[in-house]
Amino acid sequence: MSSLQVISSLASYFPNQVKLKDIVFYNSQAMHIYFLLLTLTVARAAENQSDLIICDGVIFHNVYYDRELLFRDLGRPYNLVMHKFSGILFFSHTIQNGTQVDFGIRACHLEKKTCREIQGVPGGYAVAYDAGNDDIYFGGHDGIYKYNFLTKAAEFFAEEGKSIWALFVRRNFYYIEYPTQKLYVYQDDSFVQVAEAINIEVDHFFVSKHIDVYFSNKTALYKVERPNNEAIVLNDEIVIRQIVEDSYGDVFFCAGDGIYLEEKPYHKVKKIAEIEQAFGMTFDDKDHVIYSDKDTIYRKASMIFKIYILLSAAVSSKAVPEVACNRLKIGENWYDRDPLWGNIGRPYNLNVHRGSNSLFFSYSLPETYSDVDFQLAYFNIDTREYQTIAGIRGGCSVAIDQMNDDIYLGGSDGIYKYNMLTKLADFYKEKGKNIWSLFFKKNLFYISYPDQKLHIEFDGKFATVKEFENFEIDYFHVSSANIIYFANKTGLYKYDNDKMMAQVVNELITVRQIVEDNEGDTYIVSNFGVFAEGKFDGLKKILDMKNVYGLAFDKDNNFIYSDEKNIVRLEYSVVGCDKKPVHW
Repeated sequence: MSSLQVISSLASYFPNQVKLKDIVFYNSQAMHIYFLLLTLTVARAAENQSDLIICDGVIFHNVYYDRELLFRDLGRPYNLVMHKFSGILFFSHTIQNGTQVDFGIRACHLEKKTCREIQGVPGGYAVAYDAGNDDIYFGGHDGIYKYNFLTKAAEFFAEEGKSIWALFVRRNFYYIEYPTQKLYVYQDDSFVQVAEAINIEVDHFFVSKHIDVYFSNKTALYKVERPNNEAIVLNDEIVIRQIVEDSYGDVFFCAGDGIYLEEKPYHKVKKIAEIEQAFGMTFDDKDHVIYSDKDTIYRKASMIFKIYILLSAAVSSKAVPEVACNRLKIGENWYDRDPLWGNIGRPYNLNVHRGSNSLFFSYSLPETYSDVDFQLAYFNIDTREYQTIAGIRGGCSVAIDQMNDDIYLGGSDGIYKYNMLTKLADFYKEKGKNIWSLFFKKNLFYISYPDQKLHIEFDGKFATVKEFENFEIDYFHVSSANIIYFANKTGLYKYDNDKMMAQVVNELITVRQIVEDNEGDTYIVSNFGVFAEGKFDGLKKILDMKNVYGLAFDKDNNFIYSDEKNIVRLEYSVVGCDKKPVHW
């Protein structure tokens, strides 16, 4: 048990991560193509009944997907846990034990489609994965067991005689005891009750990659709000059966009537999939959803695959229209897309060093053997040279002093300066401080995490900005016209320095970045698209794209934006896209 780390309470569980925003929605063009094809298929089916295609899939985020049947004839598959390195899915299910119904744990290989029961875990119900040490744990009627991948057997681990309802491992080892529903954590070579949960019954417990704490019981689903450690009700109507997250840190809730997603920052959840009698869910190595109902485990297949089937069955090659225009319209202008970097996890905090025309940014990493979820990198736009920046744990923030060619980088243990010659990051200041965001204008500012306080460097030292002591700050920006913007969970604001008060700009959007182009116009990246202020009267939406995560401008003032997996430069085009209706 030496690999287990120590915790004293839930309060110590809020270190150095950057929150990521709403789950990505597929763009409307793909949906438009899909419905055109579906309509055509139905029309052809009316002419020839043999052409009928049955849609037996599932709808996620209002998008239809085929579903792949993985394993069937099961008894309520609970607690799905995917071991991505071996391709094995572990889960609990009900079994007949004499005249009584009991629980057992099964391991199924996704590609080989083979399954076997895990022996030696009486009443095996709980399953957990320790990503830091690549270990699988089981819980049953008489304690906790550890899976041996070599012998393919479960070995006793701890808590003999305890009935284990649930297990969870991230940095620390937790279990929930049955039937008391008390939460325990491993501390000083033994398990003790979590102090904050002594008077609470807990049915499900989860800590996200961004160190957000969730739990549920018979009364509701809760989130522990930082930094006050208050339990906030997310929903008191659904019955939670499993809490999981994808590789980007978005948290999903499997409930009896479907799958829900946290709708940040509004302290509520939204249903994204209607599934009758859902029992569990997880994700495979490609982030495809795996879910179970009362007797079957499915995997969500690609929407593109479904479109291909419809196209093959319903449309001849002569009926396929020309390839869609790949330009993008911002405001009244059209732009050609120049892909810079692809297949990268949600690039954000985009900043360009104009002297070298190099883009610096942070991106999220899929969970592997460590809890380092964020990585800094740079991309030279002229030479196409790129490289990750080593040596900064949890690297998530960037600020650039263009006049002095200083590039500041922030992570979970302080502020660093990037050396353009050695291409290494040298420690600068604020050792041990968790840096949420950086900004430079005349002075260097940073926002600390998790208290979300704004600090300024003055006379070689950092101090809290007094005007913002009573505000939580997620994003901070001072424009060329000395207009002060800031954003937090409640909205976007301007700060009036003369009146010393905040003025609401927009209370509906969730800000992802505030940035300025080379001409001094300010842009707001949000969950509703990109807004501009400066060249218009007030805030005006110029790009209706919900999956934009970052924005910057190169030395020639070209737009550079990121979506959930790509970084793209936009170059002005004198030619737009033909908006005439498509004829099949």
